[in-house]
Amino acid sequence: LLYKEILLTWKAGLQSIFCWKKSPEEGRIVPAKPGFAKVKASNGGGIRDDLVDAAMRLLLIIPVQGLFIPLSIPYSSILTFMLPQSYSMKHPELLNGTFMVTMMNATIVIVGILLNRTFYPYFERKNISICTTRRVAIGAFFLT
Repeated sequence: LLYKEILLTWKAGLQSIFCWKKSPEEGRIVPAKPGFAKVKASNGGGIRDDLVDAAMRLLLIIPVQGLFIPLSIPYSSILTFMLPQSYSMKHPELLNGTFMVTMMNATIVIVGILLNRTFYPYFERKNISICTTRRVAIGAFFLT
């Protein structure tokens, strides 16, 4: 049953992208505007409304993940010089390149927790709303 719902969710996402729908009167495929409303059962579509809403939320993840591409590019370039640089440094064996990469990842997590527990609640108390894109930009600023 769960697999069927997952497949129906993906079917709803795909049907919302394409420009056709089944005509309720004749049962044949006719042109239609893209969108999620046409595939909902409440609008004459063949998929339950909750699964269509799940497909819509699933497809909305893609642009949010795209926000992290500008962070991934410098992060990968940092890794390309951090590991070779660590081999030329005079340091104890514990402080090698992989340890530096691990500490960089731990710093990202710690800064994210601190921002979510102190910085953003401060702005919420002042009734200042910060959108997701600005939160990513603020996080990138604190990490660079």
